[in-house]
Amino acid sequence: MSVFVLGALFVLWPLVSLAGGLAFSSLTGLAALLLLPSVVRTLRPRPYFLALLAFFIFAGVSMLWSPREQVLVSIDLDKMQFAIRSEMLRVGLQILALGGLIAAAMRMSERDKARLQAIAQVALLVQLGMLVVLTVFELQILDMLRPIVPDTGEGVQNISRNCLIMAVAAPSLAIGLARGKPPAIAWALAAGVIGTIVVILVVRGVHAGLLAIAAAGVCVALVHVLPRHGFKILGALIALMVLTAPLIFGFLSQGADFATADDSSSYRAAIWQRVIELINQHPILGNGLGALRTVREPIESGVFAGQFTVPNHAHNMTLQLWAEVGAVGAGLMALALVLAGWRLGDARRLGSAGLRGAAIAGAMTAVAGVSFDLWNDWWWAVAGLMAVLAVATPARSAPQAGDANAVV
Repeated sequence: MSVFVLGALFVLWPLVSLAGGLAFSSLTGLAALLLLPSVVRTLRPRPYFLALLAFFIFAGVSMLWSPREQVLVSIDLDKMQFAIRSEMLRVGLQILALGGLIAAAMRMSERDKARLQAIAQVALLVQLGMLVVLTVFELQILDMLRPIVPDTGEGVQNISRNCLIMAVAAPSLAIGLARGKPPAIAWALAAGVIGTIVVILVVRGVHAGLLAIAAAGVCVALVHVLPRHGFKILGALIALMVLTAPLIFGFLSQGADFATADDSSSYRAAIWQRVIELINQHPILGNGLGALRTVREPIESGVFAGQFTVPNHAHNMTLQLWAEVGAVGAGLMALALVLAGWRLGDARRLGSAGLRGAAIAGAMTAVAGVSFDLWNDWWWAVAGLMAVLAVATPARSAPQAGDANAVV
């Protein structure tokens, strides 16, 4: 059953990406519920999961001192409606769901893994092709859709999100296509995929995607050159970035000012400076969950006059983490990252799955530093589905079905 449920997610991948990716969260949740009976007995908590759980518990406790009014769920019996309002709760449930999907993927037979890989590769190639068409014929397509979809700018934003999704998926697609091929063909296929998405990202000006591709390449190289300790080093480096985020991004954004900001990059740097000021007010425990959404200071002058100094979040997940849950939350997250890197162990044992995992870690870390809300559930669903594809790599050196409890 797992191959049908997981395969359906990748069949829908191009359409969901085209629409901006928001449906990934609900689809992965539904898939996890369908597969829960087959994996629930094999799941065992691992140290990195316990550290991550502690992080979520502390984030929940921080609601006590947050200036934002918190609503976990809303229930309307008259309309028979139920909704999870808390972003933190949605992400927590999302991670649990993804853990179940990863466990299900690890339990699949080699034949089913090969089938899932074939489905996913076709889906990702379709997505890449759609992005080529959207980039070449963007104006014509938006004009065609205007009678159906109001011209609110959402279409262009969805294309940019689609690009970022593809930027995270492209290294995994390249590795999958190259796997088992003669070296010349393998390099040609990988270069074709990566080259195509890089051209799209440059043309569309999606700089976060370019950073993701570059970071994925660096991380793949790290675990390839140092297979025995590569994942341990990678986990430690990402953890160090989390722990030192106010210093790193404070240095990168020094001198930034809202009054002189004249493009997206300079505006983002000024946002970082303002968020760091908020971090310094409560550096240990943070300002509380969702605190940044209560900052409604308008910019007084310049190109961005009238915009908020902090538009809902920091556009930097690590700074948002520090602003909301402080050094305690950052320490717990860093601990989870180190333990996860330690758990992955020797990359030679993982084969292509390990290279894919390193690419995901690099790409997601790069995007986390320049974009998106920390509590963006659909974005974490994208990362989780890429992890599903990685652990479902059909290789003798990959984790065996009996080790499905390794994921949580």
